[in-house]
Amino acid sequence: AQFAPGEQKVYTNTNTLLIGAVVAEATGQPFAEVIQERILSPLDLTDTTYLTTPDEWSGPHPTGYQPNDKGVLEEQGNNFTVLAEAGAMTSTLADMCTWGTALGSGELLNDETQAARLVGQPLDKGPEYDEYDLGVGELEGWVGHTGEGFGHTVLVMHNEQTGMTVATGMNISKASAHAPTRFFREIAPVLDTVPVV
Repeated sequence: AQFAPGEQKVYTNTNTLLIGAVVAEATGQPFAEVIQERILSPLDLTDTTYLTTPDEWSGPHPTGYQPNDKGVLEEQGNNFTVLAEAGAMTSTLADMCTWGTALGSGELLNDETQAARLVGQPLDKGPEYDEYDLGVGELEGWVGHTGEGFGHTVLVMHNEQTGMTVATGMNISKASAHAPTRFFREIAPVLDTVPVV
């Protein structure tokens, strides 16, 4: 253990892997089936896939890059399956916006669960969120999530007051900072001034 329970708040993908195992045990179904039945199908996310084999990301898609120890960008493989429940998915920006709206609004959750997951706290270590709790991060007053792996970084944020959702993806990872998060922090003040239609 890195610290005694309750002494720090640290983001770790291990928690997500454990939740995936609990979901599979509780439902009696493989995690991929649960994701399909309870999230992807209800939200009609037809361009989003939970990958279970390395060759599932078919068709044209971006190549991810990551700097090596000398700072030179190197092409990364596409085997997201090693990320399992913590990130073995591919999607489009349109599907991510649909998911981000559901994530931020709590569309697939009961009111009590949604209220509990929006009570965040700053992280002692982890992704660059202002606050984080129960699978939702907060940045500049918007809620959503970021991700990074194998030369790709993403950010999906939702503003419940305006109903606006933003999705950003870039084909670089392990840079000095999470590029979509930095970009979002720059545009959020402008987005907050856009009138609600």
